[in-house]
Amino acid sequence: MAKPGRRPSRTVRQRLFIRAPPEKVFRALSEPDRLVKWFLKDAEISLRKQGKYAFTWEDGYHHEGRVTEVIRGESISFSWEYEGPDHEVAKTKVRFTVAPKNKGAIVSVVNSGFPKHEKWVDTLVGSASGWTFYLLNLKSVLETGHDLRSKHQGRYFVVSPRE
Repeated sequence: MAKPGRRPSRTVRQRLFIRAPPEKVFRALSEPDRLVKWFLKDAEISLRKQGKYAFTWEDGYHHEGRVTEVIRGESISFSWEYEGPDHEVAKTKVRFTVAPKNKGAIVSVVNSGFPKHEKWVDTLVGSASGWTFYLLNLKSVLETGHDLRSKHQGRYFVVSPRE
């Protein structure tokens, strides 16, 4: 049951083990020159509470918001807005955490605050698949140096069926 005055919401949760030191994983999540190696084309971030961030992807999509919390080496949280159906905006929160595990780290992302309404399901599922891909790419880049993003990312191709 939702708390009084709060709207019911949905959350995306992803976790992944990465064979890399936790400090290296945290830097990859919080430093612009490292974010571009697995996530973005361009990144600006003020790594402090209420600091601004601006992210741009290969396809030109641009996103801005605020850093809502930083615990250096452990977690970083961002305000994150999604435009959904009928141009409604969902004000969500994205939180990355890093915890040591064996000879690596568990990285998790929690994207919370999606409206609990059927018309937001596509946005929720899109967020879940996006975070899954980018966490897998973070793992690939840190463990092997291989970026899984296509050099054609953001470009759309039409394939005509054979007649």
